[in-house]
Amino acid sequence: MRESFLKGSSLIICSLWLLLQWSRYTVPIDCGDGIMHFFISEASWQNPLLFLHHWGKPFFILLSSPFAQFGMSGLVVFNVLIFAGTVFIGWRILKKLDTPLLLQLLLPFFLVYTKDYTETIIGGLTEPLFSFVLVLGTWSLMHKKWTFFAFFIGLLPFCRSEGQLLILIAIPILLYYKQWKTILFLFVPFFIYSIVGLIAQGEFWWYFTQSPYSMDNAIYGSGAWNHYFISYKNYLGNHGLFSLALALVLFFTLLIKKGWSTFNWPMLFLLFSGFIGVLFAHSYFWANGLNGSMGLTRITTQGLPSLLIGSLYIIGRFKIEFSRVYFFQIGLFLFLTVVLVRKFEVNPGVTEGDQAVLDATKLLKKNKAERHHTLYHHPLFAYTMDYNSLLPDKKSRFYYHRGTIADMKSNLKHGDIITWDGHFGPREMNLPFDSLYLDSEIVLIQNHEIKGPLFPTGFFVFQYVPATFKLSPEKLRIDHVIYNQIVPSSTDEFIPIYKKENLNSTLQLELNISGSSDEVLVFATKNGAYYRTFPLNKTSKIRALFTDEEEIVMYVWNRSRTPLKEVRVKVVEFSEKLHPLYSN
Repeated sequence: MRESFLKGSSLIICSLWLLLQWSRYTVPIDCGDGIMHFFISEASWQNPLLFLHHWGKPFFILLSSPFAQFGMSGLVVFNVLIFAGTVFIGWRILKKLDTPLLLQLLLPFFLVYTKDYTETIIGGLTEPLFSFVLVLGTWSLMHKKWTFFAFFIGLLPFCRSEGQLLILIAIPILLYYKQWKTILFLFVPFFIYSIVGLIAQGEFWWYFTQSPYSMDNAIYGSGAWNHYFISYKNYLGNHGLFSLALALVLFFTLLIKKGWSTFNWPMLFLLFSGFIGVLFAHSYFWANGLNGSMGLTRITTQGLPSLLIGSLYIIGRFKIEFSRVYFFQIGLFLFLTVVLVRKFEVNPGVTEGDQAVLDATKLLKKNKAERHHTLYHHPLFAYTMDYNSLLPDKKSRFYYHRGTIADMKSNLKHGDIITWDGHFGPREMNLPFDSLYLDSEIVLIQNHEIKGPLFPTGFFVFQYVPATFKLSPEKLRIDHVIYNQIVPSSTDEFIPIYKKENLNSTLQLELNISGSSDEVLVFATKNGAYYRTFPLNKTSKIRALFTDEEEIVMYVWNRSRTPLKEVRVKVVEFSEKLHPLYSN
């Protein structure tokens, strides 16, 4: 009775804390992947092919889709239930392993104390389901329910692609127990989904042919090899690191004193290898710019519950006499609850980038812009405008642009709206800001800019306006020529052109270049932290937002140190009004 009370109270408190935390957010905590997972799950009932959406994670879609019909909050409730299930099965495992109640109580609190794990729950992401199914597999292994073990592990690739790694880990475990035939059951979920794919879309091997991940995908660049290790506080926390370190010390102590028979080795292998495998795999991907890695630390939380269960199991093997005293159990429960309450964010706030999107949607709704066909890529824009393009009755579309601006315009009609943001625009949309900003038929109607020297960041709304309805430049823009002459014929490597100090506004420049040269014009901050280069053979525009105490310089980088021949540079600083919304 006492154990049920403490466990039930712990689980209820942690679950309510997650729901209350979600309720405080103005926008979804994950405005990218989280919203897209919601869109896919929500639309799957009207478009059944989405149940096979590889990026959306088919098993996640299957289980979460009923909850998604009630909105993003429904998806969060689903994840909170998955969290509760993970803790409940984790407790069953720890109790079977004779782990003291005092240590078992740490499991739910340590999970919600971990920043990344909490955010995956209330962000509507897929990592919690992966963790839950892995814990179910561990429970099946402990009870030697081989068919269930193989089936649960076989489901993991349909929860997240990292599940392929767990299949490789499960095979030697089954071989260790001489369960030769059971190995086939690892592939039963794959076979079922492949048959469904063959019937629904004529493709048996769709899991591989439609994979959104490729090893040579470096869309987000790369980072330091130790990025995940130095960011441990995000996905493990000090509490998790301490538990792991203590478990390792006690592990070797017990191993020396009592020998190999002290531990359940196959289960320990499963509990720890999932976390370690994902950690090292993604460290490698991020360091080498592979597999579309962004260096997201939350990915590592897929193995966090298993890691904590394994650590608590090892610590529990070291007999702690006072752990069974009710006074200490109640004291720990109250202490953990107080720490959790102190972690509650009363007003989480909104990032600058998300606020820019909210401002844009507010103005568009005010101007009744919903009647225009809208091309967008930022999921938060779609969410706040109530656009889910995966639903058949929605007018807007999620436009994955690949190619030139001309390719995009071939799909546009006069009056169509195009949105661009500093994250998705140049990457997933593959559309540089300048390709829109410099186009004579595309006008800027909204500008929600945030600081980003030389590279526009924030949220921008453009419109495709026919020339006959477009206002003349004289009505929108005021020019101020600040440089207009032939570049000095010098052998210097750096030939100065322009300098401006103490900026505290958006600076807009147009470069008109006549003549031709293989050299480049450089526009940079004085300290060289940010710079852009422009070829000396075409007209260009520069748009950048600066704060005070900054200085920008412009110079010709004469790399060959040979005299330039008749290259004229005209620099025009201009202020420009936004073009009014065109209604066709």
